[in-house]
This record gives sequence, structure tokens and C-alpha cells, in this order.
Amino acid sequence: MDETNNIDRIKEADELLNYCEGKLDAKKELEIESRAARDESLANDIENLRKLLDIDQKIAHYTRIDVKNAYRKVNKRIRKNKKIGLTAIIYRIAAFMALPLLCSSALMGYLLLQPTEDEMSFIEIKSAPGTIYHCTLPDKSEVWLNSESRLRYPARFDRECRRVEMEGEAYFKVTSNKQHPFYVTTSDHIDVEVTGTRFNVNAYGNEEMIEITLEKGKVSVMSGGNTTQMKPGECYYYDRSNRDAFIKTVKPYEKTAWKDGKTIFRDTPLPEVFRRLSRIYNVDIEFINKSGKDYNYRATFTHENIYQILDYLKMTAPLEWEQIYIQGSDEHPSNKKIIVRMN
Repeated sequence: MDETNNIDRIKEADELLNYCEGKLDAKKELEIESRAARDESLANDIENLRKLLDIDQKIAHYTRIDVKNAYRKVNKRIRKNKKIGLTAIIYRIAAFMALPLLCSSALMGYLLLQPTEDEMSFIEIKSAPGTIYHCTLPDKSEVWLNSESRLRYPARFDRECRRVEMEGEAYFKVTSNKQHPFYVTTSDHIDVEVTGTRFNVNAYGNEEMIEITLEKGKVSVMSGGNTTQMKPGECYYYDRSNRDAFIKTVKPYEKTAWKDGKTIFRDTPLPEVFRRLSRIYNVDIEFINKSGKDYNYRATFTHENIYQILDYLKMTAPLEWEQIYIQGSDEHPSNKKIIVRMN
């Protein structure tokens, strides 16, 4: 049994090597990144292995060392032992590769192993269309990613601050640490600074307005050289078209209920209703308004499917809808589309 476990760990280490060299498919890469987001030890192993591969590339012109052959030799030695952890395997590989270079590149290796910003290991997570993804950061902060959103963060927070980058929509539950502030940066270079709080950032690239909703605690929003302090129950709006910013008092749960699988509309115009439904249910919705009338909706949906919601909307407005199928190609297969008309 010990020998079997040992072989499994060797296979896992080999898989990490292929991951660091970019040889795995996208599905396997996402699986490893998800595990690393939950396991700080695994994230550290990945970071160390990437540094070793980087060292090998930078000093290859000083010495001829066959990394792959060295790796296989280490595996043979490891198989003779009974119990070896994954971390131990990583470091034995490191020691074997570094030994021939000890005299000629000790100083270079020392400098390269210092955690510069360019060499820090980052993890990027993307949520699939129509899904909500939950992850835990290295500092135990929690993040919920809404449909078609992206989060990028270091495998380990070891700087003076904790910083993540995001696109789309995310709900943050940040672990309090006043000595190490937490920053969220959007693609529009808007920074949200917190020390420990709960808030929501809606920054989809195809929407005109960015919304930052504070549920609990205190945050500072920095944009264009201006800093705005927010209080719980407030929403910070940033208009991309004119770069104008303002704050409104809101009910936070109406902005954050999506993470619990709920869809809440409060005096929401029909075009926005269909835009949100399109993202939530991962279906293309085309809204054709020939009447010229404006309708606002107030409703809460939890377990209803898209067709039930459309039928509900028909009861309160002169709407008709139909589902069609668009013929695709080998690269882009057929997809369904819903056309909603208001005459």
C-alpha cells in the first residue's frame, strides 16, 4: 500500500511538472488551479517548481544539464523509499538538479529565488457561462464569481498588501488584517481598498456602469486620482461613458443575492432584465421593442427556469417569445436563441 501511495505521489509531481511547462489541457489546468486555490501547500510547490524551471532556462548556457533525465533518475531513487510526501519529492528534484550547478551558479540561484513580482506565481480562475464559482484565497478570504467572470491573484500573499484583479462580477468576504490591506483592481483601473469586509463588485466589460456595493465594513474606492469612502448600505456607481461617479443608498442583498442563486429585480427596465437573464441562464436573448413603451419589473426568482420567467413576464406586459436554433459549424456548434418581441 505504501509503495502504491508513493507511486501516486510521483505521478502527481510529474503532473505538476507538465502543468508548469504548459503541457496540460485547459480542463486539467483549471482542476490544478482550483486545488491550488484551496491548498496553500500545493500552491507553494507549484511556485517552487516554476522557479526551478526558470533557473534551468537562465543558466543553461553555463552548463549542460538534462533536466528531464535528471528528473527520471530522481523518480527511480524515490521508488525505493516507502513514504515520501509530494513536497519532499519536489525538493528532492530541486536538490538533484541544483547539485551540478552549486559552484558556478549559487549566487545566481539565490537571486532568482527571491520573490520578485515578475517571478511570483499567479492563479487565474474563470467562471463558465451560467455558473457561479466559489474559491478561497491564500489568506482565507472567500470570493464568489458570477457567470463569465475572471479572478487573478498570487499563489501566496507575502507582500505589504493583498491584491487581486478581476473582471465581471464578484462578491468578496475578506479576512480582516489592518497591517495588510486588501485591494481589488478592475480592468478600468479602479481600486477598492479594504481591511476586512463584505462587498460586491460588478464590472462586466460590456456594461456601461460599474457598481460597487458595500454590505458590511468600510471600503475606499480610488479612481482617477479621487478617493471615495463608502459606508454599509451604499453603492458606488461609475459611468464609463463620461467617467462620472456617484453614490446611492441601496439594499445590499438586492445586489448580492445572485451568489445564493437568487435573481432580484427592483424597478428594473426590460432591456436590463433580459441582459441579466441572458448571462444567468447562458442563453442569447434578443429583445425587439416595436411599441416604444418602457416597462420596469419588480420580482424575485429562485428556482424558476428561463421559460417560466418569460411566461411570467408575458402576464404583465404585451410580450411574445420564441426559441430558435442557429445552425453552427464544427468549431461553433448549433446554439439556441430566444427572441422576445413587444408590439
